[in-house]
Amino acid sequence: MPTLSSARRDAILQSVDAAFEAQLQFTEALVRFPSTRGQEGTCQDFLFEAYRARGYSVDRWRIEADDIAHHPGFPRSPTITIRPLTWSQPTGLGSKSGDP
Repeated sequence: MPTLSSARRDAILQSVDAAFEAQLQFTEALVRFPSTRGQEGTCQDFLFEAYRARGYSVDRWRIEADDIAHHPGFPRSPTITIRPLTWSQPTGLGSKSGDP
């Protein structure tokens, strides 16, 4: 495994230090969004805009159940909920008090 030169290591550490406050603010904003099932939309909007502002190419689309019904992991229950791709946490698993 290659080792970093001292100059490269110092440059990385300086870059992290220089952006630390901005990263902290971004993370604080991100965790303020609801993360319970069915409430992911505002978080996705936030991330979509953040990625786009950084110059990333971002796609958005709605998944149609008929397009993925053949997939082995597709739910076979009568009620099917298709959600955008973000991680969500069931209510009550986040702390001892029951808050997410």
